[in-house]
Amino acid sequence: MGDEFTLKGIKKSKGWKKHFTLDLVATPYNWYESFVALGRYIFGVSKRNKGTAYYLPQKYTVDSDIKKEFTMHIVGDWLDLKGRDLEVNKDVKEYIQKGDYFLLNLEKLITDQPVWKKEKLNKPQIIEVMLDLFPPEKTIVTIANNHSGDDSKDFMYKNINRLTEKGFIVIGHADKPYVDIRDDFRIIAGSTWSNKIVDYVTCLDLARQQKKEGAYNLLILHGGYEVEIFPRPQIVSFNNHLLESFDSIFSHHSHTPMPICQGRDDNIDKIIAYSLGDFSCGYFHKWRNYGMLLRANYGKNKDNQWDIGSLEWNFTKCQKKKNKPYRVGFSKKYPSLRLKKYTYPKIQ
Repeated sequence: MGDEFTLKGIKKSKGWKKHFTLDLVATPYNWYESFVALGRYIFGVSKRNKGTAYYLPQKYTVDSDIKKEFTMHIVGDWLDLKGRDLEVNKDVKEYIQKGDYFLLNLEKLITDQPVWKKEKLNKPQIIEVMLDLFPPEKTIVTIANNHSGDDSKDFMYKNINRLTEKGFIVIGHADKPYVDIRDDFRIIAGSTWSNKIVDYVTCLDLARQQKKEGAYNLLILHGGYEVEIFPRPQIVSFNNHLLESFDSIFSHHSHTPMPICQGRDDNIDKIIAYSLGDFSCGYFHKWRNYGMLLRANYGKNKDNQWDIGSLEWNFTKCQKKKNKPYRVGFSKKYPSLRLKKYTYPKIQ
């Protein structure tokens, strides 16, 4: 497949995959997909497309010959909390702090205004949580998602400046679509979706142009569809197509955990995380308050190239208690999923 490959039934528009902009509601989709997503928010998560991808075991060795040189932790979406504060359990915090880098998707930007005046944004307190969670100079924040362009360009860049002044590395925008954490290791952020057609959030087409030859290229992708726990067949094909350009793909956007698995055919040694769900979330849907915390241990392979030697992953849950801050902790399960049934190598 060439670069002209797109998702079935979705047209390109200035780099964004969508039919047209719906100005009445904040959605990146066409009318049909918007109503499908709305129905799932009302009636519950979709369990269609079972078997399109399976979960790797929660502790998995990709290449036993690779000696670990650094560890990266990755989580999914940080959504708004409806005016509440956020806290992170001590065990989650200590787990993340054992790594060398921390990656997150800031799905909703930050405002000083009362959240009821500027809907669906995070409070400044979220920055204090991030600072307490991991050193900012090793925290990589991507804003390549469908919400970063909801407000003005000026508002987004004020957020970027606010975070970089604290020491955070912010990628996924026109001025900084990627970061090199080593001379031969590049992390690139891109989104297939945007609620508005903008040129200051990194779309996937722009992200593909940032590939560094001779380096390990990790794509942090905002893609797929919402409220689904298995990727659609065309999403599986699309991600495996992207692995022709990238060495691994860690995704978010569905607001639900999705399989972490290996690629197919010639990409069997590469890792795809179809969605890491929501790390922080202030919404009432019980299935939506779950995410995944992925630990990837990197080292050099026999060809002296960076690769994942082993990985671990755990479910997380953002718990809501009346008149108290939301609190993120580990979870033994994701209630909408029978994990054992969809873990390989048990089923292949």
